[in-house]
Amino acid sequence: MGRKGGMGALFAQLALAEGAVSRGPVKMPASTKLDLADRDHNLYLSVAKWLRRRGQPVKPKLSYLQKKELKECFGLMDLDGSGAIDVDEFEEALGLLGIS
Repeated sequence: MGRKGGMGALFAQLALAEGAVSRGPVKMPASTKLDLADRDHNLYLSVAKWLRRRGQPVKPKLSYLQKKELKECFGLMDLDGSGAIDVDEFEEALGLLGIS
C-alpha cells in the first residue's frame, strides 16, 4: 500500500494541526480522512485490541448490507413495532431458533 509521505509526514501534519508548530492553517490530505481500518488494517486491529484491554468499546465496522440485514432481523423480532424488543418478543425469537 503506497502512502504519499509516509507516517512521518502524517505525524508532522497532525502536530501542525494540534498547534505544536504554528505555520498557519494546515490542509490535511484526503487520505487522512479515511477510517483507520481502511487506511491500515493491522494498525486498526492493534488499536482495537489496546482499547478492549482497557475496557473501551470498539464499534464493529459493518457494511451497508450487514446493517440492512440487522435492521430486517430487528423488524422481524419487534412484533408490535414499538422500536424495542421486549422479553416476550425475544423469547419468541429464541424459540423460533430452537433455543429455549
